[in-house]
Amino acid sequence: MIMKRKPQVIDFFCGAGGFSEGFRQQGFHIAMGIDNWAPAIEAHNLNHNLNDSVKDVLDFECIEEINQLPNTEVIVGSPPCVLFSLSNKGGNADKSFGIKLIESFLRVVVVKKHQPSSKLVAWFMENVPNSKNYIRPTYTFRQLKLGKWAKEHGYGPNEIAISGTENGRTLNTAHFGAAQKRERYLTGLVLCSFALAANAATDAPKSHIPASVTPVSFLTAALSNVPWWVWIILVLVVLVGASKK
Repeated sequence: MIMKRKPQVIDFFCGAGGFSEGFRQQGFHIAMGIDNWAPAIEAHNLNHNLNDSVKDVLDFECIEEINQLPNTEVIVGSPPCVLFSLSNKGGNADKSFGIKLIESFLRVVVVKKHQPSSKLVAWFMENVPNSKNYIRPTYTFRQLKLGKWAKEHGYGPNEIAISGTENGRTLNTAHFGAAQKRERYLTGLVLCSFALAANAATDAPKSHIPASVTPVSFLTAALSNVPWWVWIILVLVVLVGASKK
């Protein structure tokens, strides 16, 4: 597929727009951000020159709401991770609301993927690694409350509408040059042959990352650029602090 314009992206649970910014830097146009927190939408609007209003992803349990969304080439989403995080009650927090948010997001993807004259080329969703334990390998139309919609569009309600974890994997930011071990679970699908820069994130094995780029080397390089006088000040601060003990 050859695009004559920048491929467009909708960012669900957009926050201030970190996911959006990554796509923007790779040449995509951010068409819309969706979040139910006003400060997040205000920041996203400023960062991406938009004029979106506060919107709850659960509103898209209504087909009419989905139909009002622009048809874009890419859909991305970062559902709130706090419900799945192991730091929340040792991982024993109630996951039902988080699952509901994920399934509402997937409903949008399914409708945009299977509607007539679909423009969707790819979709991606990210969260903490523990979330993959609460995402199905696949979803049927019926499981996403789209049984009636499926029949109206020539699909069987029990047909597989979308994969959940089949294409997912856990990524570590330390393998991509960041001086921090931060793991995130990424799932999604590239639906047709299209040069998506984001595809590298799902398909690039660790061996493709330059061996020279490690957290240690990154930190060493950063420290080597610290001026000598800063080190003197730090030593003095430590000595003064030790003398007062």
